[in-house]
Amino acid sequence: MNAIIRQYTRSPIEEVRLDITDPCHFVACSLTFLSTDTTVIKFCFQIDEGEDTSRSFVCNVFSEACRAIRDLPPLANVKYLHIYGLDVERELIVQVSQDFEGVLKSLGPLEKLTIRDCDMRPWFLYRPEILEYPPIRLFTLIDLWDTLVEDAARGLVKLAKAQHESGVPFERVTVRSYGFADVEERLRPWVGTVDCVLYDKPY
Repeated sequence: MNAIIRQYTRSPIEEVRLDITDPCHFVACSLTFLSTDTTVIKFCFQIDEGEDTSRSFVCNVFSEACRAIRDLPPLANVKYLHIYGLDVERELIVQVSQDFEGVLKSLGPLEKLTIRDCDMRPWFLYRPEILEYPPIRLFTLIDLWDTLVEDAARGLVKLAKAQHESGVPFERVTVRSYGFADVEERLRPWVGTVDCVLYDKPY
């Protein structure tokens, strides 16, 4: 992978995006790298019906993708990180959190981190206050699966507080969720700007 990136890019990688699509009958994954000169390199694969499409398999895919990101030189140039579509079984929350923490520890300051259409628990249930997030200007959470439950919401607030106390507070946190009505209120003391829209639950 690194050989391909070196061959086809002349500028540092600035943006990384991991997409996992998990419909009923197949799993499709892509890992996309965008360089500062707008070159796009995208690695894709699909697992068809009848093969292993379990959530544990998808979490293993996430682990491999995290390893690939960590092996990408030089990571200091990455400014945008996006993760879409990761569904997680409860017993794999710690594994996903540790894999993600490994990526975060490898990165420099981020302009934007986006977690969209994912199970929100891994990012906020496993020691969120000591995950060692790098400085992040814009943090966007889009939770349309209704997984920003109270434990995860509490973890998000702990993380925001930890970032604030370490001297690198989130400049802006954007939340789109079916979560709890007081999430915005609880985040405000620790974040520069909170943009929170909570939808009515469909049941």
